[in-house]
Amino acid sequence: MTDGEPRAPCCRVCGAPRAPAPIDRAEGGHPLGRCPACGTVVALGRPGAGALAALYDELFETGDYERHRRTFEALARGEPHWSRYRARLLRRLERRARGRSMAEIGGGVGGFGMLATRRGWSYSDFDISEVAAGFARRLGLRATVFPEGEPPPLPAGSADAVVMWEVVEHAWDVAGLLRACRRALRPGGCLALSTPNWEHGRTLAALGPLASPPLHLAFFDAQSLRGALEAAGFTHVRVFGKRLETPRPTLGSVAASVRLLLGLRAPETLCAFAGVGA
Repeated sequence: MTDGEPRAPCCRVCGAPRAPAPIDRAEGGHPLGRCPACGTVVALGRPGAGALAALYDELFETGDYERHRRTFEALARGEPHWSRYRARLLRRLERRARGRSMAEIGGGVGGFGMLATRRGWSYSDFDISEVAAGFARRLGLRATVFPEGEPPPLPAGSADAVVMWEVVEHAWDVAGLLRACRRALRPGGCLALSTPNWEHGRTLAALGPLASPPLHLAFFDAQSLRGALEAAGFTHVRVFGKRLETPRPTLGSVAASVRLLLGLRAPETLCAFAGVGA
């Protein structure tokens, strides 16, 4: 193929040389498609250049990410304010990783970074939002802003662990993002991530404005998430759902938690651990 010829369409999640096929569904006014190879559901329309970085800046600064701003305020007061479930995931990651160098993609206001540094990790954050990175820096964390649409500038072989909590679904070029994470890991390193579960979300009447395009651009189930990680070259891939929620004190919430625990209801969130060869 010469430079002047158009590139063949391919899946931006697994890299298969086939374009996603449209499905009879749209979210937030954006039509969706599905990769015939890996099965990932994706938004078919790409946001304009710079649109996502500006949108995330607004969400973190004054918009609907108020929960994140409250988290930052608590952390700035010296109060531990992070997810107990992610703390458990970090302990599991520590049993797998050989060292204590961590890169986080999309670290937000710095909650997980503060947890990791308290547990002895050397930590760096990479984000497309200058506002989010500013929050993290005010907590004393290293945070680098990189251009939207490009892979994060992770030095090759620089990390024992890369983490992405509720981030991979925001990426347009998922395949490029996962390859950058794999290159950054040292032999024996581990990628840990979480993402909303399409098997859960597709049963809802709507995903909601913060879980629809252009914020969420890829929608995974357990099989498609595994396929994307394996296509990027990861080994020892384990995908699992959160099987225990803390129920609200209502009968419906308790019943939903019991169905989740028994495997009768799809978990809302998928997590994955994936390694690179020693």
